[in-house]
Amino acid sequence: MKKSKLGKNTILNLLTKASEAVLYFATDIMAANLLDEKTYGEWCFFYAIATMVFLAISFGINHSTRIKVAREAENTDKQSAYIVTGFRLRIAVSLIIFGMIIIAGWFAAPVLGYPQKYPQLRGMFLMGAFLCLLNSFSEFYKAIYIGMQKFDYVFYTGLLEFGGFFVFGIGLLAFFKSVYALEVGYIAALGLVSVLGICFLWKKQAPKDRLRNESMKMRNEILSDALPFLITSCGTLVFAEIDTFMIGALSTAEDVGAYSIAKNLVSKSTHVNYAICMATMAALAYIGVSDLERKKKLFHRLLKLNMAVAVTITAGLFFVGPYVIVVLYKNAAAGTMIKYLSIYFFIYVVNSFFSIFLDYQGKVKIRSIIFLVSMLFNVLLNGLLIPKWGAVGAAVATCVSMMPYDLFLILYTSAIFRKLTNRKEMPGNH
Repeated sequence: MKKSKLGKNTILNLLTKASEAVLYFATDIMAANLLDEKTYGEWCFFYAIATMVFLAISFGINHSTRIKVAREAENTDKQSAYIVTGFRLRIAVSLIIFGMIIIAGWFAAPVLGYPQKYPQLRGMFLMGAFLCLLNSFSEFYKAIYIGMQKFDYVFYTGLLEFGGFFVFGIGLLAFFKSVYALEVGYIAALGLVSVLGICFLWKKQAPKDRLRNESMKMRNEILSDALPFLITSCGTLVFAEIDTFMIGALSTAEDVGAYSIAKNLVSKSTHVNYAICMATMAALAYIGVSDLERKKKLFHRLLKLNMAVAVTITAGLFFVGPYVIVVLYKNAAAGTMIKYLSIYFFIYVVNSFFSIFLDYQGKVKIRSIIFLVSMLFNVLLNGLLIPKWGAVGAAVATCVSMMPYDLFLILYTSAIFRKLTNRKEMPGNH
């Protein structure tokens, strides 16, 4: 793998996700130990909501721009024009949603338990508007770097962001002993990333000017794919965070903390497979008749690699995860919960692999429709099972609702390769 660009990108992206995971858990473990159990649970509840807003505020623009950038690898001027056009859309959408978050946060806090259950929730919501705004730019830069296959930039950005969470967040928390200080530290880290990202984009302005007449067309192209990506992002956030949110709304802060510990470990573990996919799937963005066999072999090699990694991590989460959680977090309930969520991990990894492949084939619109149905099914099952079985019901609901979606992705991918094979066998295409 070291000898090929694909291999180097994969290794770099794995290093990025590994570094982010280590720094994330170092921050989370320190926060859990510096805050009391109830306040830590309140922070987890807030951050679950913030994570959902992170995906919503992206509005699909980050993903849509990434695909456009990846497809223009041979035309650097047009690639740069897409980047700058996407960034301008990013600014406009982020500022609009920023204002909406401030208004919604003020009125939503009392509904969600402020001030009785969560006494600091309103303040965190108002500060969270800045957190979400800056996160949208950080994620935009990462998407652009991935589209350009500049995985060294992805590594530095991730290191700066999550390292900043630890240095600024835990540093301020240790000094001021307030959950607000932790949030300010997160905002400071994302602010630093945003400033450095603007410096990179400044270099892309000159080539863009030569394609000024096409900017309107490019903006429309990005927006046309943004809505399907927004739908799939909303589905992702529902699968990822709706269970935590509903437990927080229906149960206690302590229960949210225990469930969040297990869910965070599982969610960060998915980044290993996601890193492999992000580093390699761009090579499958275009599959022609002439290189079909070579691309099919590459696809199956990547599939085998991802499944082998997924099985290994699933086994580790199920058998080793409970002991690690008890040692680091001293929370037995979270140790039990991770066994249920290890099944969710495997199902999620399968759909991530096939989803990313279909996105690069331009099939995001049909995927988004099926994903929306799965998302609604997930919400329904959570509403039925959480009141009856609590956190276990949330885990079961998430797993069951994802299975039909996984099956669709596998069958649709098979259909794409079958169609390409049939086209190759037509006279004149050999």
